[in-house]
Amino acid sequence: MSEQNPAPVQERIILPDQNKKGKGFFSRLWGIITNNWVMKLVCLVLAVLLWGFIYSQDDTLTRDKVFTGVPVKLADTYVTSLKNKGIIIADWNDGMTVTVRVRVPQKYYDELTADAITVRPDTGSIRKNGSSSREQVSVKLVCEVNSKYGTAKADTDEITLTIEEYRTRNSITVNVMETGDMPAGYRVVSRSPEGRVSLDGPYSLVYGVRRIEACIDLSSLEAREGTQSVIGGIRLFDKDGNEIDPSGITVTLPNSTRAIDFVNVTVVLERIPEKETPAEGFLDEKVRVEAPAAEIPAAEEPAPGDPAPEENVSGDDASGEPAQEVAVPAETEAQE
Repeated sequence: MSEQNPAPVQERIILPDQNKKGKGFFSRLWGIITNNWVMKLVCLVLAVLLWGFIYSQDDTLTRDKVFTGVPVKLADTYVTSLKNKGIIIADWNDGMTVTVRVRVPQKYYDELTADAITVRPDTGSIRKNGSSSREQVSVKLVCEVNSKYGTAKADTDEITLTIEEYRTRNSITVNVMETGDMPAGYRVVSRSPEGRVSLDGPYSLVYGVRRIEACIDLSSLEAREGTQSVIGGIRLFDKDGNEIDPSGITVTLPNSTRAIDFVNVTVVLERIPEKETPAEGFLDEKVRVEAPAAEIPAAEEPAPGDPAPEENVSGDDASGEPAQEVAVPAETEAQE
Protein backbone atom coordinates (compact mmCIF):
# COMPACT_ATOMS: atom_id res chain seq x y z
CA MET A 1 0.00 0.00 0.00
CA SER A 2 1.47 3.14 -1.07
CA GLU A 3 2.03 5.95 1.46
CA GLN A 4 -0.38 8.82 0.99
CA ASN A 5 0.92 12.37 1.16
CA PRO A 6 -0.89 14.52 3.76
CA ALA A 7 -2.86 17.49 2.55
CA PRO A 8 -0.87 20.75 2.78
CA VAL A 9 -1.70 22.94 5.77
CA GLN A 10 -2.87 26.39 4.75
CA GLU A 11 -1.79 29.24 7.03
CA ARG A 12 -4.43 31.91 7.65
CA ILE A 13 -3.30 35.50 8.19
CA ILE A 14 -5.79 37.44 10.25
CA LEU A 15 -5.75 41.11 9.34
CA PRO A 16 -6.93 43.63 11.93
CA ASP A 17 -10.33 45.09 11.37
CA GLN A 18 -9.68 48.78 10.63
CA ASN A 19 -13.22 49.80 11.51
CA LYS A 20 -13.05 48.06 14.85
CA LYS A 21 -9.67 49.72 15.55
CA GLY A 22 -11.08 53.22 14.86
CA LYS A 23 -14.12 52.53 16.93
CA GLY A 24 -11.95 51.41 19.79
CA PHE A 25 -9.85 54.64 19.77
CA PHE A 26 -12.83 56.96 19.83
CA SER A 27 -14.53 54.82 22.40
CA ARG A 28 -11.54 55.07 24.70
CA LEU A 29 -11.28 58.87 24.07
CA TRP A 30 -14.94 59.37 24.82
CA GLY A 31 -14.53 57.32 27.95
CA ILE A 32 -11.68 59.54 29.08
CA ILE A 33 -13.76 62.68 28.45
CA THR A 34 -16.92 61.47 30.10
CA ASN A 35 -15.13 59.97 33.08
CA ASN A 36 -15.46 62.55 35.89
CA TRP A 37 -16.48 65.15 33.27
CA VAL A 38 -17.70 67.74 35.78
CA MET A 39 -14.26 68.19 37.29
CA LYS A 40 -12.65 68.36 33.87
CA LEU A 41 -15.08 71.11 32.76
CA VAL A 42 -14.38 73.16 35.88
CA CYS A 43 -10.63 72.91 35.28
CA LEU A 44 -11.06 74.04 31.68
CA VAL A 45 -13.07 77.12 32.70
CA LEU A 46 -10.54 78.02 35.40
CA ALA A 47 -7.69 77.71 32.91
CA VAL A 48 -9.40 80.08 30.45
CA LEU A 49 -10.07 82.63 33.19
CA LEU A 50 -6.49 82.48 34.42
CA TRP A 51 -5.17 82.99 30.91
CA GLY A 52 -7.45 86.00 30.38
CA PHE A 53 -6.37 87.60 33.66
CA ILE A 54 -2.67 87.20 32.91
CA TYR A 55 -3.19 88.52 29.37
CA SER A 56 -5.02 91.63 30.57
CA GLN A 57 -2.39 92.51 33.20
CA ASP A 58 0.57 92.36 30.87
CA ASP A 59 1.72 95.94 30.07
CA THR A 60 3.58 94.75 27.02
CA LEU A 61 0.35 93.65 25.36
CA THR A 62 -1.21 96.73 23.70
CA ARG A 63 -4.14 97.49 21.43
CA ASP A 64 -5.01 100.49 19.27
CA LYS A 65 -8.06 102.46 20.37
CA VAL A 66 -9.41 105.12 17.99
CA PHE A 67 -11.37 108.19 19.05
CA THR A 68 -13.13 110.43 16.52
CA GLY A 69 -14.27 114.02 17.03
CA VAL A 70 -11.67 114.89 19.69
CA PRO A 71 -11.73 118.71 20.08
CA VAL A 72 -8.60 120.80 19.57
CA LYS A 73 -8.41 123.12 22.57
CA LEU A 74 -6.44 126.29 23.25
CA ALA A 75 -6.16 126.80 27.00
CA ASP A 76 -6.14 130.30 28.49
CA THR A 77 -2.58 129.84 29.70
CA TYR A 78 -1.34 129.41 26.12
CA VAL A 79 -3.42 132.40 24.95
CA THR A 80 -1.85 134.53 27.68
CA SER A 81 1.61 133.31 26.74
CA LEU A 82 1.05 134.40 23.14
CA LYS A 83 -0.29 137.80 24.22
CA ASN A 84 2.82 138.34 26.31
CA LYS A 85 4.78 137.93 23.07
CA GLY A 86 2.47 140.44 21.31
CA ILE A 87 0.71 137.77 19.23
CA ILE A 88 -2.93 136.71 19.00
CA ILE A 89 -4.60 134.00 16.92
CA ALA A 90 -7.10 135.87 14.76
CA ASP A 91 -9.09 132.95 13.36
CA TRP A 92 -9.28 130.40 16.18
CA ASN A 93 -12.12 127.90 15.73
CA ASP A 94 -13.43 126.25 18.90
CA GLY A 95 -15.23 123.64 16.81
CA MET A 96 -12.06 122.11 15.33
CA THR A 97 -11.85 118.31 15.86
CA VAL A 98 -9.44 115.51 14.91
CA THR A 99 -9.24 111.72 15.05
CA VAL A 100 -6.79 110.33 17.62
CA ARG A 101 -5.29 106.82 17.77
CA VAL A 102 -3.94 105.63 21.13
CA ARG A 103 -1.77 102.54 21.59
CA VAL A 104 -3.03 101.58 25.02
CA PRO A 105 -2.08 98.63 27.29
CA GLN A 106 -4.71 95.89 27.30
CA LYS A 107 -5.53 96.32 31.00
CA TYR A 108 -6.46 100.01 30.47
CA TYR A 109 -8.30 99.53 27.18
CA ASP A 110 -11.83 99.79 28.64
CA GLU A 111 -10.82 102.52 31.12
CA LEU A 112 -9.51 105.00 28.54
CA THR A 113 -12.05 107.58 27.29
CA ALA A 114 -11.82 110.59 24.98
CA ASP A 115 -11.97 112.96 27.97
CA ALA A 116 -8.48 111.79 29.00
CA ILE A 117 -6.99 113.06 25.72
CA THR A 118 -5.91 116.67 25.15
CA VAL A 119 -5.11 117.96 21.69
CA ARG A 120 -3.66 121.49 21.36
CA PRO A 121 -1.55 123.51 18.93
CA ASP A 122 2.12 123.90 19.79
CA THR A 123 1.95 127.64 20.53
CA GLY A 124 5.55 127.71 21.72
CA SER A 125 6.72 127.45 18.12
CA ILE A 126 4.68 130.45 16.88
CA ARG A 127 6.76 133.49 15.90
CA LYS A 128 5.79 136.86 14.38
CA ASN A 129 7.72 138.54 11.59
CA GLY A 130 7.41 141.99 13.23
CA SER A 131 4.64 143.57 11.13
CA SER A 132 1.12 144.37 12.32
CA SER A 133 -0.50 142.67 9.33
CA ARG A 134 -1.97 139.20 9.42
CA GLU A 135 0.07 136.19 8.41
CA GLN A 136 -0.52 132.44 8.23
CA VAL A 137 1.71 129.95 10.04
CA SER A 138 1.80 126.14 10.20
CA VAL A 139 1.59 124.81 13.75
CA LYS A 140 2.12 121.24 14.93
CA LEU A 141 -0.58 119.50 16.95
CA VAL A 142 0.36 118.06 20.33
CA CYS A 143 -1.57 115.03 21.69
CA GLU A 144 -1.30 114.64 25.46
CA VAL A 145 -2.53 111.62 27.45
CA ASN A 146 -1.62 110.10 30.81
CA SER A 147 1.54 108.02 30.42
CA LYS A 148 -0.15 104.89 31.76
CA TYR A 149 -2.42 104.94 28.71
CA GLY A 150 0.48 104.80 26.29
CA THR A 151 1.02 107.15 23.36
CA ALA A 152 -1.47 109.13 21.28
CA LYS A 153 -1.24 110.48 17.75
CA ALA A 154 -3.67 112.64 15.76
CA ASP A 155 -4.53 111.93 12.16
CA THR A 156 -3.44 115.50 11.34
CA ASP A 157 0.12 116.53 12.19
CA GLU A 158 -0.23 120.28 11.48
CA ILE A 159 -2.88 122.97 11.19
CA THR A 160 -2.71 126.44 9.64
CA LEU A 161 -3.49 129.43 11.85
CA THR A 162 -3.76 133.16 11.14
CA ILE A 163 -1.88 135.31 13.63
CA GLU A 164 -1.74 139.07 14.08
CA GLU A 165 -0.19 141.64 16.37
CA TYR A 166 -1.98 141.86 19.71
CA ARG A 167 -2.93 145.39 20.79
CA THR A 168 -4.74 147.13 23.68
CA ARG A 169 -6.51 150.51 23.60
CA ASN A 170 -7.25 152.06 26.97
CA SER A 171 -9.60 154.66 28.43
CA ILE A 172 -12.20 154.88 25.64
CA THR A 173 -15.40 156.76 26.50
CA VAL A 174 -18.72 155.04 25.84
CA ASN A 175 -21.58 156.96 24.21
CA VAL A 176 -25.19 156.18 25.12
CA MET A 177 -27.75 155.17 22.48
CA GLU A 178 -31.43 155.35 23.46
CA THR A 179 -34.18 153.11 22.11
CA GLY A 180 -37.76 152.48 23.15
CA ASP A 181 -40.37 154.85 24.55
CA MET A 182 -39.89 157.01 27.62
CA PRO A 183 -42.39 156.51 30.49
CA ALA A 184 -45.25 158.92 29.89
CA GLY A 185 -44.87 162.25 31.65
CA TYR A 186 -41.10 161.97 32.23
CA ARG A 187 -37.95 163.10 30.50
CA VAL A 188 -34.23 162.29 30.79
CA VAL A 189 -32.14 164.83 32.62
CA SER A 190 -28.84 162.97 32.25
CA ARG A 191 -27.48 159.55 31.42
CA SER A 192 -23.90 158.35 31.88
CA PRO A 193 -22.20 154.95 31.62
CA GLU A 194 -20.23 153.59 34.56
CA GLY A 195 -16.83 154.40 33.06
CA ARG A 196 -14.42 154.17 30.19
CA VAL A 197 -13.49 150.83 28.66
CA SER A 198 -10.49 149.13 27.08
CA LEU A 199 -10.32 147.11 23.87
CA ASP A 200 -8.04 144.09 23.41
CA GLY A 201 -7.58 142.02 20.30
CA PRO A 202 -6.02 141.84 16.83
CA TYR A 203 -4.54 145.10 15.61
CA SER A 204 -6.83 145.43 12.58
CA LEU A 205 -10.01 144.90 14.61
CA VAL A 206 -9.10 147.02 17.62
CA TYR A 207 -8.08 150.03 15.52
CA GLY A 208 -11.03 149.57 13.20
CA VAL A 209 -13.37 150.74 15.98
CA ARG A 210 -14.35 154.41 15.70
CA ARG A 211 -17.30 154.60 18.12
CA ILE A 212 -18.52 152.62 21.14
CA GLU A 213 -22.12 152.86 22.27
CA ALA A 214 -24.13 151.43 25.13
CA CYS A 215 -27.68 150.83 23.93
CA ILE A 216 -30.34 151.31 26.63
CA ASP A 217 -34.07 150.65 26.40
CA LEU A 218 -36.00 153.64 27.77
CA SER A 219 -39.15 151.54 28.12
CA SER A 220 -37.41 149.54 30.87
CA LEU A 221 -37.23 152.64 33.11
CA GLU A 222 -39.63 153.05 36.00
CA ALA A 223 -42.10 155.94 35.90
CA ARG A 224 -40.57 157.88 38.80
CA GLU A 225 -38.24 160.80 39.35
CA GLY A 226 -34.66 160.30 40.40
CA THR A 227 -31.71 158.11 39.52
CA GLN A 228 -32.04 154.66 37.98
CA SER A 229 -29.53 152.14 36.70
CA VAL A 230 -30.12 150.23 33.47
CA ILE A 231 -28.02 147.83 31.44
CA GLY A 232 -26.66 149.04 28.12
CA GLY A 233 -25.46 146.47 25.60
CA ILE A 234 -22.12 147.43 24.04
CA ARG A 235 -22.04 147.99 20.28
CA LEU A 236 -18.97 148.80 18.19
CA PHE A 237 -18.98 150.83 14.97
CA ASP A 238 -16.38 151.54 12.28
CA LYS A 239 -15.62 154.86 10.59
CA ASP A 240 -18.49 154.36 8.11
CA GLY A 241 -21.04 153.76 10.85
CA ASN A 242 -21.24 150.02 10.23
CA GLU A 243 -21.57 147.81 13.27
CA ILE A 244 -18.56 145.58 13.94
CA ASP A 245 -18.80 141.95 15.04
CA PRO A 246 -17.34 142.03 18.58
CA SER A 247 -16.45 138.32 18.66
CA GLY A 248 -12.75 138.98 17.99
CA ILE A 249 -12.46 141.90 20.43
CA THR A 250 -12.40 141.82 24.23
CA VAL A 251 -14.02 144.75 26.04
CA THR A 252 -13.01 145.29 29.66
CA LEU A 253 -13.56 147.87 32.39
CA PRO A 254 -10.64 149.69 34.07
CA ASN A 255 -8.61 147.56 36.49
CA SER A 256 -10.37 144.40 35.34
CA THR A 257 -9.53 141.55 32.98
CA ARG A 258 -13.07 140.16 32.81
CA ALA A 259 -14.64 140.50 29.38
CA ILE A 260 -17.96 142.34 29.30
CA ASP A 261 -20.69 142.83 26.71
CA PHE A 262 -22.68 145.45 28.60
CA VAL A 263 -22.20 148.36 31.02
CA ASN A 264 -24.40 149.91 33.66
CA VAL A 265 -25.81 153.29 32.66
CA THR A 266 -27.07 155.75 35.28
CA VAL A 267 -30.17 157.64 34.12
CA VAL A 268 -31.81 160.58 35.92
CA LEU A 269 -35.50 161.25 35.19
CA GLU A 270 -37.70 164.18 36.07
CA ARG A 271 -41.42 164.67 35.74
CA ILE A 272 -42.67 167.01 33.02
CA PRO A 273 -44.96 169.66 34.61
CA GLU A 274 -48.51 169.53 33.30
CA LYS A 275 -48.35 173.24 32.47
CA GLU A 276 -45.29 175.43 32.50
CA THR A 277 -45.39 179.22 32.36
CA PRO A 278 -42.20 180.42 30.63
CA ALA A 279 -40.63 183.72 31.46
CA GLU A 280 -41.56 186.61 29.24
CA GLY A 281 -39.77 186.40 25.90
CA PHE A 282 -39.02 182.64 26.11
CA LEU A 283 -40.63 179.66 24.42
CA ASP A 284 -42.36 176.96 26.40
CA GLU A 285 -39.86 174.26 25.48
CA LYS A 286 -36.43 172.97 26.27
CA VAL A 287 -33.77 172.17 23.75
CA ARG A 288 -30.93 169.74 24.39
CA VAL A 289 -27.61 171.03 23.17
CA GLU A 290 -25.35 168.07 22.49
CA ALA A 291 -22.11 167.57 20.67
CA PRO A 292 -22.29 164.69 18.21
CA ALA A 293 -20.52 161.45 19.13
CA ALA A 294 -16.90 161.99 18.20
CA GLU A 295 -15.01 159.52 16.10
CA ILE A 296 -11.43 158.47 16.54
CA PRO A 297 -9.39 159.97 13.70
CA ALA A 298 -7.57 157.38 11.66
CA ALA A 299 -4.38 159.41 12.09
CA GLU A 300 -4.39 158.61 15.81
CA GLU A 301 -3.57 154.97 15.17
CA PRO A 302 -0.13 154.36 16.71
CA ALA A 303 2.59 152.69 14.78
CA PRO A 304 3.17 149.01 15.55
CA GLY A 305 4.93 148.68 18.88
CA ASP A 306 3.93 152.14 20.21
CA PRO A 307 1.64 152.41 23.28
CA ALA A 308 -1.94 153.51 22.67
CA PRO A 309 -2.84 156.99 24.05
CA GLU A 310 -5.96 157.63 26.09
CA GLU A 311 -8.93 158.38 23.88
CA ASN A 312 -12.20 160.23 24.26
CA VAL A 313 -14.93 159.42 21.79
CA SER A 314 -17.83 160.70 23.87
CA GLY A 315 -20.37 163.36 23.11
CA ASP A 316 -19.43 165.35 26.22
CA ASP A 317 -18.06 168.85 26.06
CA ALA A 318 -14.43 169.76 26.77
CA SER A 319 -15.05 170.04 30.51
CA GLY A 320 -16.26 166.46 30.66
CA GLU A 321 -19.77 167.50 31.77
CA PRO A 322 -22.80 166.02 29.94
CA ALA A 323 -24.87 168.21 27.65
CA GLN A 324 -27.31 170.48 29.48
CA GLU A 325 -30.86 171.55 28.72
CA VAL A 326 -31.24 175.31 28.26
CA ALA A 327 -34.15 177.56 27.56
CA VAL A 328 -34.00 179.34 24.18
CA PRO A 329 -35.29 182.91 23.78
CA ALA A 330 -38.24 183.18 21.42
CA GLU A 331 -36.47 185.87 19.40
CA THR A 332 -33.53 183.59 18.72
CA GLU A 333 -35.85 180.76 17.74
CA ALA A 334 -37.70 183.00 15.28
CA GLN A 335 -34.45 184.15 13.71
CA GLU A 336 -33.34 180.62 13.16
